[in-house]
Amino acid sequence: FAEARYYGESVPEHDMRWLRTELIIADYANLVTQLKRTGELATESPVVVFGGSYGGTLATFLRLTYPDVFVGALAASAPIGYYDRQGWAQRNVTE
Repeated sequence: FAEARYYGESVPEHDMRWLRTELIIADYANLVTQLKRTGELATESPVVVFGGSYGGTLATFLRLTYPDVFVGALAASAPIGYYDRQGWAQRNVTE
């Protein structure tokens, strides 16, 4: 499995501006694209993403944002609405 920014050994620096969902999903899309380009993953291999909780949210966003890279997504217990900043106030969430 790929490792998201700031997790495990992937701590580039302590500048949290780079820890954003849209950058994390761009990293995953780039990884799959590079693996296909270099031949480490067959170019005709379909890629389906899956996950639960935050991983499910990432899977959903990957499929929605990069449908040309990911042919499907399976998301379980994915709190999609939490990541919609317009909906934060009604859920009593603040920055």
